[in-house]
Amino acid sequence: WVGNLCKKSGMIDEAIKFYETARDTEVTNQEVRRESMMYSLYISDRHSKGRFRTRILEILGNLYMKKNRLTDAEACFKEIVDLQSGRSKEKAQVNLAKIWKRMGKENVFVEELKSKVANDPCDAELRSKYGQTLLRAGKLDEAVEQFKRAVELSGEDLSVRLKFAEALAKNKQNAKAIAEYEKVFHAGLKRGKDQFRRGKGGDETEP
Repeated sequence: WVGNLCKKSGMIDEAIKFYETARDTEVTNQEVRRESMMYSLYISDRHSKGRFRTRILEILGNLYMKKNRLTDAEACFKEIVDLQSGRSKEKAQVNLAKIWKRMGKENVFVEELKSKVANDPCDAELRSKYGQTLLRAGKLDEAVEQFKRAVELSGEDLSVRLKFAEALAKNKQNAKAIAEYEKVFHAGLKRGKDQFRRGKGGDETEP
């Protein structure tokens, strides 16, 4: 609580000290529940300590980045990647990509996925993940190429084509991005109509 107050007041060094103490202190379930109630969060006992630690690490990692303590920030976000899955892990990977870029280091996740794609080049989902990781690393041209290949491999998967359109837009290829967005829109519209007709037993009449 004091660390959060310091952070909001712009007292970054003081906030770091409090959050480092929170990180290095073993908390009880009761303390975690109290913290959860303060921030209107629901955290079950089973996941409470892990999620509480993740939250502390996220805040501390971002504070370290503000002070250009990149090695310390890197350690925080690496721990989150090991602890969590889903949105928290994705956010940590994004922050690690930023840190490694500032440090002049190669993105570990890019290299890992590059190797996996080389071993399984026809896996559309894997190429899509590789493209997303390249985007986070700021490698836009390479990301576009991976999404393009993923679209070719995925057939009717509109989510992959949508990601391809988003990558094109981020790479300032606006005309191509618009064309892909239109394909997604028209394919989605057609799919909706087909589902409606099947539900009506082949009746072409729409509401």
